[in-house]
Amino acid sequence: MLHKEQFQKQLNGSLFLLKKQNKNKSKSQQISNSNQTKTKNQPNKKLIKRLLSQYLKTDVQSLQRHIIYHLKMTVPRLDQQFNLLRMYLAMAHSVRDQLVQLSYDTQKHYRKNHVKQVNFISVEYMIGKYLQQSIKNLDLEDKYSESLAGFGYSLKELSDLEKEPSTVNGGLGRISYSFLETLSTQNYPGWGYGLYYKYGNLKKSEELNELDEIWAEQQSSPFIIPNNFIRMKIGFYGEVKKTVNQKTGLKQCIWEPKEYVIAKANDLLISGYGTDNTNTLRLWSSHLYKGIYVEEDSKFGDMTRIKKRKIEAESLTNYLYSPNVCEYKSRELKWKQIYFLVAASLADIIRRMKVNYKVPLSKLNKYVAIHLNDVKSALAIPELMRLLIDQENLTWDKAWEITQKTFSYTNHTLISETFNKIPCKFIKTLLPRHMQIIEEINYAMLQKVREIGYKDYRLCTRVSLIENTFEDRIRMSWLLAVGGHTINGTSLNQSNLLKSQTYKDFYTLFPEKFVNITNGLTQRRWINLMNPQLSNLLTKFLGSENWITDLKELNKLGDLLNNEEFLIRWQAIKIFHKKQLMEYVKRHYKVQIDYKNVIYDVQINRFHCLKRHMLNIFGIIHQYFVLKKTFEKGKQDYNKNVNRNDQNKTSNIKNLHKRVIFFTGTAKPNDPDGEGITFLIKNLAKVINNDASINNYLKIIYIPEYSLEIKRLLLLGSDIAQFLSLPNEEVNGTSIIKFLFNGTILLATHAGIIPEVIEKIGLENIFSFGCKSKDIKEIRQKNIEMGTRNIMLDKLKVIINSIRQGQFGPHIAYSHIINEIRGMDHYLISHDFLNYIQTWEQINTIFSDNDQWVQMSIMNCCKSTYFSSDRSIDEYTQEIWFLKQMPLSKIQSETELGFTKEFINLDQNFDKDNIILLKKKIKEQINNTNSSRRVFSLLRDWNKVKSTQVN
Repeated sequence: MLHKEQFQKQLNGSLFLLKKQNKNKSKSQQISNSNQTKTKNQPNKKLIKRLLSQYLKTDVQSLQRHIIYHLKMTVPRLDQQFNLLRMYLAMAHSVRDQLVQLSYDTQKHYRKNHVKQVNFISVEYMIGKYLQQSIKNLDLEDKYSESLAGFGYSLKELSDLEKEPSTVNGGLGRISYSFLETLSTQNYPGWGYGLYYKYGNLKKSEELNELDEIWAEQQSSPFIIPNNFIRMKIGFYGEVKKTVNQKTGLKQCIWEPKEYVIAKANDLLISGYGTDNTNTLRLWSSHLYKGIYVEEDSKFGDMTRIKKRKIEAESLTNYLYSPNVCEYKSRELKWKQIYFLVAASLADIIRRMKVNYKVPLSKLNKYVAIHLNDVKSALAIPELMRLLIDQENLTWDKAWEITQKTFSYTNHTLISETFNKIPCKFIKTLLPRHMQIIEEINYAMLQKVREIGYKDYRLCTRVSLIENTFEDRIRMSWLLAVGGHTINGTSLNQSNLLKSQTYKDFYTLFPEKFVNITNGLTQRRWINLMNPQLSNLLTKFLGSENWITDLKELNKLGDLLNNEEFLIRWQAIKIFHKKQLMEYVKRHYKVQIDYKNVIYDVQINRFHCLKRHMLNIFGIIHQYFVLKKTFEKGKQDYNKNVNRNDQNKTSNIKNLHKRVIFFTGTAKPNDPDGEGITFLIKNLAKVINNDASINNYLKIIYIPEYSLEIKRLLLLGSDIAQFLSLPNEEVNGTSIIKFLFNGTILLATHAGIIPEVIEKIGLENIFSFGCKSKDIKEIRQKNIEMGTRNIMLDKLKVIINSIRQGQFGPHIAYSHIINEIRGMDHYLISHDFLNYIQTWEQINTIFSDNDQWVQMSIMNCCKSTYFSSDRSIDEYTQEIWFLKQMPLSKIQSETELGFTKEFINLDQNFDKDNIILLKKKIKEQINNTNSSRRVFSLLRDWNKVKSTQVN
């Protein structure tokens, strides 16, 4: 046994060794921890940047590998679920990845140069065939076709799977997206803002197919990039408290909202044609704010309230326009939706400016232009004032100066201002701080009007932002007239009416604010993408593809009117598309129609009395009665009751041709006029299509669902497109432009854009009829004094009586429409009826002369160059936004692509010889002034480049 002292000595020695070991261990651990901290706090930014700068390869094999990667990892795929849809989604993600790298470079380029950007805010965007357009813009159509062919698929069959998201209600969305695409193509810095509607327009669930649901589900949409790092907190309701700012010592108002909603960003990348510039469309989706209210509910286990709050929050971006559950709730949801859009967008614009440019907000208008594409977005003006005054502590005068210099506005309507008024008590409840700001803006504006010294004492009442009637209401369009620096109309006719009618007083006060910029559409969508047969024909006979970015090239088509080969090919393309439309009708509607020597006549409009479908319907019934008389069958009492003078003018139709009339569109929910017109068209089709006595000379096709497929078929297969709106009622009618591009001849009134079309295309190439804008007031007064039913044509009386007597089904659903025409006839159907059917006689005569008809068709396309969105955007950038073109600079070295000595071995394909070749190519493309693509595009044909060098 050890002695007690010896044992104690050994024990102390062991303890000393243990302490020493622990001390050494703790030192090494501290060194290790410090190294980890150093590494964590000092990331290798050089490595990250070099890896980010490397571009995706676009040779066929690399594209195939990329598609398979997404098929395996992104979709994902199971062997038993391998199908066409999953291949489409994999390819879509592959295309999206190509766009992401261009978007990254574009935004980096804008930040570096501190460029001024336009921020385009719109409630609607017509996205269309995004996949096809992007592949064309990337110049990868052939490569993807070859890649997919290796898998046994064709690019066309996958592209046909793409469904257009139903997030539009008319021409507004079509224009909005065309402008964003054109901004990218012309290398202008732009950014779009909108809402990411989960379900789009109201659509029955049984009509949704698998692709519609994929667009609807936000996390599954292949082209939308959820940006979860961008989240805006949007408030509603609450109260305003007055405090003193601790920094400035001035009085300040603080809005404390009662309810919050989170806006999450979802990005859609908008590529340009023939350029690498890729701008962004940011779409906001609404989500539950998981703040104090949810926590309080959770404490008490009230999950029902949490679910209710979640449903209410997400409902802001479920539909384009809210369902009419009840009038007040529907209106509340609509304006909450609009404020949600503008508040999230403005917060993001300010955030981006602070992060990217690091300049004070007092210089906002020097770097930012904000364009409001609809009157509903007027709430953006008090919202920006609130942000500048309450959050950025600017003075009222400075904030107002910035606001006025930042905003511009496009007016798309001439409809009564009543539709754009909001009760003051409604805004006081929903947005109390904004109501205060609107009242202050109104007070300052009226003071200015009084200082000017106009003698008209009623002027202040007319221009006041707040209408004092039985219910005080805010005039939203007046707010836009005061709060921005420019208001533009969308056609020359409409702009003149804005000055002389809608904004007459404001034009007197601020004439410098009003300009006209006629709308245009992009030929890259409506010819190059929609009509590849015509696109190839134009490229062949014009000698290049320059017309795709410079539509003025189409003027050269006038020299080909005597070229027999060109005329034959043009006509063959039209016949080809008419045959496609015929087969579609047979397949889906079981109606037998012909396509040879048959006039295909379309009217594509929302069903509303404003669009004057009744004029078309009365013309159809007139032709139906004439056909029955011609074939000596049916009713004879038609001509007995008709005045002989009228009969001689209208009933003897020469060169009668078969005609198929296509109606397509939808009526707004709870619109009795639209529903009545729809019901009458259906009844008319049942009677006429089943009447064998007219030998199939007249057919009516009603198409309830205006899908992307039927849109293309009607656009390309139509001979005549009808636009019948009354002047002073229709603002623009931009949809006619896409028909002009494709050679369809117009039957149109003098409304909206039509006078400009007549001026540019020539009256000899369009069928125009009807009263002029200046005569409408006099005609309406005559109808009131004499009674419309007493002065209408006998022919029209017979037609109306046949409808009232039930010849075309029960008339109860549309009796109110007929009674209005026989009474006040606000839309002057009876006045224009005679001129309308006389114009149809002229159409039948010219259609018999095939050469003249084909030449008219060509001239519609040839002279439509003015109506390109390229011209529209040039005018916007020069007259309103003051932007400069900022094309991405060409890459100056291989280092910029991420290829340096230490990275040569990252890929076996890029050895030293390849780097030498790459340097040579970079030098060549820098010296090539015509080069529009960046050097990474050379990597698409790397093997071809290398083999060329060897040879």
